Amino acid sequence: IFNDNGIDIYGALQEKSIILFVLNPLLYPETSTNLGRLILIDAKKAVSQLFQGHVKNRNFFIFDELNVYASRTLLDLVNKSRSANVTCLLACQSISDLVSAIDEDFKNQVIENCNNFIFMRQNTSKNAEECAEIIGTQEKIQMTYQMDEHTSTDKGSARRVREFIVHPDTIKNFGLGECAYLSKDSHTLESYVKIHLLNKGA
Repeated sequence: IFNDNGIDIYGALQEKSIILFVLNPLLYPETSTNLGRLILIDAKKAVSQLFQGHVKNRNFFIFDELNVYASRTLLDLVNKSRSANVTCLLACQSISDLVSAIDEDFKNQVIENCNNFIFMRQNTSKNAEECAEIIGTQEKIQMTYQMDEHTSTDKGSARRVREFIVHPDTIKNFGLGECAYLSKDSHTLESYVKIHLLNKGA
């Protein structure tokens, strides 16, 4: 990737190959971030070449530990790549990671540019509620009844209320591999999905 004879992302896409970049921000925090920016630049170059070459195959960029790549360049790549038939998959531990990586605006822009979401367990009430808000609310009829001591009467009322489709408490209590899946592309919502994970002792 650093010389003319090396592989580049566009070349890998043409060959239907896979490039795996392993960045370790724990050992090399500054180097990982800088290398992440270089990868984004090469990815943007590849997308530009895909426009010129009219490549019809669907391709994927997967960004795990999103904070390593977090930048305005990433937002531009996510926004432009779908027109080149490239899907960007962005993964982070929590929504708070997006805020700490840059700021609140960055988090909102990432969410705005995504159409499909997988929400796994969130331990904080704030993150769980934000996930529930992204999924949305639904209208329901709430019935109330009047009681006369221990006996219900014929008096009551009904009113329209909005409530979470997937409650934040549900998100906070997901088990291993459980999640809520939301696709705004296909208008699909699965509020309880079990993902089969390979557990290798981690």
